[in-house]
Amino acid sequence: MSFDKIAAELNVSKPTLISWNQELYHEVKEAQFYELESLLENYKLMRKQRFELYCKLLSSALEELENRAKEAHKFNDIPTDKLLSMVQQLEKRVQRETESELVAVYVNPEFTFGTQEFLEAG
Repeated sequence: MSFDKIAAELNVSKPTLISWNQELYHEVKEAQFYELESLLENYKLMRKQRFELYCKLLSSALEELENRAKEAHKFNDIPTDKLLSMVQQLEKRVQRETESELVAVYVNPEFTFGTQEFLEAG
């Protein structure tokens, strides 16, 4: 929203908003950073859970396929061609999950504290 709209909504002057903006700029940026950090952490957890689920499903599907290969007369709920297709799809998903980065991180050499280097999310 523009300062004019915010001023009208809060019933304060535009110069007051500009002053607040200057005074609180760093606090707002810090809050935005922590909000982004929290969102990234939640995404990482969801992605990890999704990856673990794909691995479990792939393991179960491979186990079932192995059982069917051992006992050809044992064709339960899923036709073999569909089970093979599912295995291929799950393998592709697992491969995609392991190829991409969760969060790009680089070390900024300008920021050091003793021997500890600070990391910045990219």
